[in-house]
Amino acid sequence: MDKEYVFPKDNWYLKFTEEEKPIVDNWRINIIKFSHKPCLGNYINYRGMGIGRNVDGTGELITFEQFKQYVLNIQEPIIEQQPEDLSYLIDFLKQKNIN
Repeated sequence: MDKEYVFPKDNWYLKFTEEEKPIVDNWRINIIKFSHKPCLGNYINYRGMGIGRNVDGTGELITFEQFKQYVLNIQEPIIEQQPEDLSYLIDFLKQKNIN
């Protein structure tokens, strides 16, 4: 039996890309109010400290998806697929006398 995942609320760090940087900087500046400046590196820890790497070598590296889910509480929308409309086949099947 798999153990349920427990997010390390106060012991994580994130490596992020340039594409992800605006979201991380918004969290750092506007949500936790760590600083009024964007992160200089491409790592950040749970306190909002922008770092060139994990400061003390401890903590769990999390993914950007985990950051969005557990830190920002962003749940990805469930996209429901619409069934394909196959009504155009009715006339074809009638012409071929297929029931």
